[in-house]
Amino acid sequence: MIKINKRIVSIALAVCLTVSSASAAAPAYSTTASAKSYVYVAASGNGECYHTGKNCSRMRGRVVKKTKKAAKRQGYRACKKCYR
Repeated sequence: MIKINKRIVSIALAVCLTVSSASAAAPAYSTTASAKSYVYVAASGNGECYHTGKNCSRMRGRVVKKTKKAAKRQGYRACKKCYR
């Protein structure tokens, strides 16, 4: 039979309880599923792509922030540089 140190067992139990209580306190919603994702498009309306950041080198001039869903609905496609 293997001898188990009581102190090691109590530390392991405390760690397990801490981890399980932390996961129980996590929000019930998924941040990726419910959060709106925003993208950036050129304000001129002449662009064809939406971008992850407003400082993409392929974007010129003023920038407008939109939801990704709205940008797709308006015919924009993903920037090949931003979405590699």
